[in-house]
Amino acid sequence: MSKKDIPNNPLRNAYFGDLHVHTAYSLDGFVAGALNTPDEAYGFGKGEGRPLIVGSKRIVKLKVPLDFMAVTDHSEWMGEISMILDDDFDVDNPEFQQKLEQDRAGNVAEGGGKGFMEVVMGGMVSTQPQHRPYAEAEDKSNREHLHSMWRYMVDTANKHYEPGSFTTFIGYEWSATPNGANLHRNVIFRTDDVPSTAEL
Repeated sequence: MSKKDIPNNPLRNAYFGDLHVHTAYSLDGFVAGALNTPDEAYGFGKGEGRPLIVGSKRIVKLKVPLDFMAVTDHSEWMGEISMILDDDFDVDNPEFQQKLEQDRAGNVAEGGGKGFMEVVMGGMVSTQPQHRPYAEAEDKSNREHLHSMWRYMVDTANKHYEPGSFTTFIGYEWSATPNGANLHRNVIFRTDDVPSTAEL
């Protein structure tokens, strides 16, 4: 049964959830050392215990599992950060590879953060926000890696959807702010009928 086949509830019961969840694939989560994956984040929403940040021995857990949830990682850097976290991913261009290695050393968990944050924010608030060069190279593997993250987000939300128990929404946070304009917006899809990677 798909989400669109679930009938409306005329009683309008109160449900509790979170429609703005970031994971390791968002710049703010990444630089803070909060390196849980979307899969782990949904597990946390369903009541599983998780460490607060990478390397922490403290396990946190919700007292009551959520009724609904959406992982809304930033669309602008979702692919790039997945490349940074994937140690097996590298590029042929030495200049791009050097930038990739610099960014891998830029999260708070590795003692960095400031430089990486400056790079990312500069791309977001520039006149024409652009992806990091290692994602913009005319290389099929780069583009495929970038688009595969969207498929992963969709598949993970569908994987954790439990009709009548735990509702997942597919979404992302649109954060491009050219010249510092615009507000961040969460885009939430009603069903799993979402744009394909070919349309991104």
